[in-house]
Parts: sequence; C-alpha cells; structure tokens
Amino acid sequence: MSVKIELGQEVKDKVTGFSGIATSHIRYLTGCDQIGVTPPTKDGKCESIEYFDHRRLDVIGDGINAKSVQDETNPGGPNRDCPKH
Repeated sequence: MSVKIELGQEVKDKVTGFSGIATSHIRYLTGCDQIGVTPPTKDGKCESIEYFDHRRLDVIGDGINAKSVQDETNPGGPNRDCPKH
C-alpha cells in the first residue's frame, strides 16, 4: 500500500477540517495506515495529536522539513502521544 503523505507536510482532514503537520505514520497489521496530525499551538499550549486514515487527508502545504527537527546524536524514544485505541 502506498501512502502519499510525507511526514512534515501540512495536511487537512476531509471530514472534520482538522489540520496540522503530519508527524507520525502508524501501520497496523490489518493494513490500516493512519497519520498522526499535530495542530498548531493555541495560546502557547500544545494540543493533542489526532490520528486519521491516510485516505481522509489532503496535503495543503509544504509544512516543515522533517530533517530540521531530527537530532542524529539523540534519536529519542517512544512518542508520548501514540495512539491509545
């Protein structure tokens, strides 16, 4: 299965209008691919990541360069906001 969304792109959900930066890609054993979308901050507070089936998302902008936020010396660990369902 081919997912045409690149991490770092700005995306928008066709159903809810929710938009943000594609920050994660989850592939389930059953073949479902979901994209984690991080919205912009509101009043300096981070909102939670929401997950959508990749086919519900449209790319609406270039977003950010994913390499610009990666640290090769410290790759990090699990995402605290991973899907819980």
